[in-house]
Order: sequence, then structure tokens, then C-alpha cells
Amino acid sequence: MTPPAVHVGWEFVQSEPEIYKGVTFPAAGGLAGVAPASASKMLGYKMRLRLIANVQVYIKAQFYINNLIYNSLVFDLNKFLSFAFADLTFVYADQAASTTELPIVYNDMNLCFNYGYNYQAISMQVKTSIKYPSCYKTII
Repeated sequence: MTPPAVHVGWEFVQSEPEIYKGVTFPAAGGLAGVAPASASKMLGYKMRLRLIANVQVYIKAQFYINNLIYNSLVFDLNKFLSFAFADLTFVYADQAASTTELPIVYNDMNLCFNYGYNYQAISMQVKTSIKYPSCYKTII
């Protein structure tokens, strides 16, 4: 048995994702995550904020009146992870528009926002038990 617990946190991730102009993955004739040779690679910067919650609950309630009734209720929510995220991606240069020499041509600038959530399967059990004591009277 563990007490009810909610652990929350966050993580902040920065990256330079591979972005290709005019390509929707999986591309026709290509594998998911593999760009065709004709696609032009873009330069970008991505920030992701992820809010995380770990939840676990176990509650047991008992009601007892001597020689009358006993009632027990158990509520058990197994541990699961859930999170929500928000992405901000800034695409700032088209590498195909320039040569391998500097300067890079900044001809395509975009700002993209993405958000979502996810959670693991939630498993919950509710158990109850009711007992009535053996009642009898002795009549002489």
C-alpha cells in the first residue's frame, strides 16, 4: 500500500531538427524519416516544453459498527505517466538556395507552433466488501 501520490515536473529540450522543404513523411518511394534526393534541407531551431505528471492512488476506507455491519471500500489507481507538450520551431534558412560557400541565403523563414498530450493506459480497481455478523437470539 502506498499513499496517494502525484509527482509533477517539466523538461525543456532544444534541438536542430532535420526539416525538408516540400516533403511530407513518409514520402512516396521513400522510407519514413528518409528524405528523397530532390528535397532541399532547411535549417531550423526547435524548443520543446514538456510538463510531466506521474500519478498513483491507493485509498482504503473502512466502516464498522460492532455486531451490526462491516464495510470496506478500496480504490486503487495504478501508477501511470501523462504529459503535455508545446513545440516552437523556427525555420530560418534554405540550404538548397545557396551554395556550399558562405553566406547562407535566408529566403524562407517560418515559425511553427505545435502542442499535444499523451498518457499511458490507466488501470483502476474498486473493491468493496460488506459483512453482516451472525445475528441470533436465544429464546427460552
